Amino acid sequence: MCGIGGIYRRGQIPPAHNSLLEAMADSLSHRGPDGRGTWSDPPSGIGLCHTRLAVLDLSPRGAQPMTDVDGRGWIVYNGEVYNYGALRQELEGLGCRFMSETDTEVVLVACLTWGVEEALGRFLGMFAFALWIPGESALYLVRDRMGIKPLYYGWAGDDLVFGSELKALCVHPGFSRTVDPRALELFLMLQYIPSPGTIYTDARKLPPGHFIRLDPEGETLVAWWDPDHVHNETEWMGSGSPVLELSGLLDDSVHRRLVSDVPLGAFLSGGMDSGLVVAAMGRTGVSSPSTFTVSYAEDDYDEGPMAADVAGYLGTRHHQVKIDSRTLLDRIFDLPQIFDEPLSDPSALPMIVLSRLAREHVTVILSGDGGDELFGGYDRYRAVDGYLNRFAGLSPSIRRSAAAIVAGIPSRSLARVNSFLKKVSGRAPVENFPGKWEKLLKLIVQNDPASAYQTAIGIFSAAEAGEALGGQKVPALPDTFLSCLNGPSNSSFIRRMMDLDTRTFLADDVLAKVDRASMASGLEVRVPLLDHRIVKWSRRVDDEDLFEGSKGKAPLRRLARRDLPAHIANRPKMGFTMPLDSWMRGELRDLLNQYLGTGSRVLENYFDPGYVNRLVREHLTGQSNHHEKLWNLLVFALWEEKWKPAAA
Repeated sequence: MCGIGGIYRRGQIPPAHNSLLEAMADSLSHRGPDGRGTWSDPPSGIGLCHTRLAVLDLSPRGAQPMTDVDGRGWIVYNGEVYNYGALRQELEGLGCRFMSETDTEVVLVACLTWGVEEALGRFLGMFAFALWIPGESALYLVRDRMGIKPLYYGWAGDDLVFGSELKALCVHPGFSRTVDPRALELFLMLQYIPSPGTIYTDARKLPPGHFIRLDPEGETLVAWWDPDHVHNETEWMGSGSPVLELSGLLDDSVHRRLVSDVPLGAFLSGGMDSGLVVAAMGRTGVSSPSTFTVSYAEDDYDEGPMAADVAGYLGTRHHQVKIDSRTLLDRIFDLPQIFDEPLSDPSALPMIVLSRLAREHVTVILSGDGGDELFGGYDRYRAVDGYLNRFAGLSPSIRRSAAAIVAGIPSRSLARVNSFLKKVSGRAPVENFPGKWEKLLKLIVQNDPASAYQTAIGIFSAAEAGEALGGQKVPALPDTFLSCLNGPSNSSFIRRMMDLDTRTFLADDVLAKVDRASMASGLEVRVPLLDHRIVKWSRRVDDEDLFEGSKGKAPLRRLARRDLPAHIANRPKMGFTMPLDSWMRGELRDLLNQYLGTGSRVLENYFDPGYVNRLVREHLTGQSNHHEKLWNLLVFALWEEKWKPAAA
């Protein structure tokens, strides 16, 4: 796993760009602590840089930028192609020669031999790379099917600059760090910025499953993979039994991701997905793997005991780190350095802490990410479906009245009832109260399914974002979101929500969080559930087979009943989050006032001070719970202070 970057110009690049490439490599050194390199061909207008995290072929032969034996092309590459051994044998049968034992060289030679698009269809893995082919005078920027590995690009004057992280683009003195107003609106609403947008007007994310080709004639963006269409890929030939098919796919996926010349382990929560991955590790070649989890002082948020229970059942060497508000305060200023684009997912901070713990013991980690999006695990799917079935047919006035009646019940009274029922029955009617309860009230009054989805997933509504930004009118979700949710489709609305989350929230929030947090510590994370064969398999499962009563992920749950303790397979989803509501009224109170109070730079430049001050006051006095909105604003304020872009 590595950091990549470079510069492309339609014309000769100046000699000074060599020092610029070195500076870009410096900005990405955390992604590759084991080596670095630059290469340029000034007359051709191309320069590449790379920082290396050595995982395969630890020798200098694996250094990048890399060329092939015949000098037909140059590559900088970030990722792993797990079937590189079989591809290498096939290429050697065609007469191709190799200098190293790396998958990097296989990717390079495959693209040069078969062509980029055909080669991509043969790759099984996660990757982002830049490929320069002198014979075509063409630069290819490529991103894997699911967007596991990142790639940004943008224009800085005559130069196209690109890199694994936005900070590599910011090194270029000609790159403008002007905040994109629409990106800021979407960040407020979603807590992340969906592809292809970024926080900057002049930068873009390469979307998952795409590549861009640049040459003297122009640039072409190509969607090389779509999970709903069959490409030149080998399909899984299963047993006919759904449980055995999925089990076989998962075992094969995990087995392929165990290839490493350095120590590896797994993240292990108290949930089902990571437990299934660890169980598959034991079946496919790793006895007593090292596992890692985060624990909280607050019982309602603590998965530590359950993770330890699963670890004991599976016989792992388990490591656990406890996180509290003090830990948060110690690490909160790491956020803008690690996440150089605002991302206010509350689980980002525990992921940073967990990655640092894991890196003390291993270099490669397997995680259970992706199961919720592929198999319907989020509570919001059932919540929005319930809205459609129970409330959508009622008149708006009746829905508003019902919501007002329930909202009139004091929040503390509801919290006591919720806690009492949890003690009696072992499960609260509303987990993570009060956040989910408040979203349920907002859900009831929505007028259409897309608005209901926005309410279920969002932080600020479009109207609230407009208030925060000074009373301007803010459009709702992007057209790409609305076309997926509202467009003609043979699939159910639940399936459309899952599909949208897979294309947006998964890639631009979940995977971005995991990549930045782990790579900040030089840790490589592999994601077995996002093997593209499992992705395609999940899309063939009927809706009724995804859910058991109110619970999603039925196919994974059936595997869990075989591989994990029964109470783990049947427990409700808890989520990897933090008790921010109470922390903001305690140890984070001063920080909240400092960054969102009177005289704050971010309020003067971006937000309406009166509106934000009211949110802070109502939260600190216990009048309302605004912790999601305030965390969103605080994360942006910390980012703005670090990067100090031009005001929108």
